[in-house]
Amino acid sequence: MVATLLRVAWVISGMLVLSEGLIRRRPVYVYAFDSSSPVPVPLGVVAMVRRGSVFIASPRPLSVNVPEVGVGLEDVLLVGRVRRELCWDRSFLWPPDAVENLIPLVNSGYAVIIERIAKAPNVVRMYGRAVSEGLMRADVVLSIESQVAVAPTLVGIVQVQGFGRGKPFWHYPRPCLAGRYLNRALAVLGAQVV
Repeated sequence: MVATLLRVAWVISGMLVLSEGLIRRRPVYVYAFDSSSPVPVPLGVVAMVRRGSVFIASPRPLSVNVPEVGVGLEDVLLVGRVRRELCWDRSFLWPPDAVENLIPLVNSGYAVIIERIAKAPNVVRMYGRAVSEGLMRADVVLSIESQVAVAPTLVGIVQVQGFGRGKPFWHYPRPCLAGRYLNRALAVLGAQVV
């Protein structure tokens, strides 16, 4: 299935350009960076953070002031399982100190897939019934709402089983939500949400 969805168009100075889709083909620009300096992840871009490297998939060419390294199709495809249970209530990276748990996960072979989004969902509406029934405290919900409203980012924690086969990393779900506080862990891993 992947062979019909992805076609390598060309490789330009380390950047991989793929053509994706069955009916309406669109280009996907994939970049690879060393994790020695933080790579900015702007709005609408999906990034995969692995031990020692950061990969970015974008629907348009990017200009990043960080030196690129070579990328191949074997770096883009992966087989793995998204570990949703590592997030609070299976929906949030919470409390903010919990994001530092991502560092040992990535160092042990996990991959973290992140995507910066424009607007966070309404957390108060999501947990309104639980607050009204006394199952949650309102100050906890308001605290989550205020923290994820600044630079909302979708996060997927993937337990990697293999590279070079499977599906592209940007097709993996990103079920957890975090805010700007995610940058504390990402700065150590070589990325930064902007």
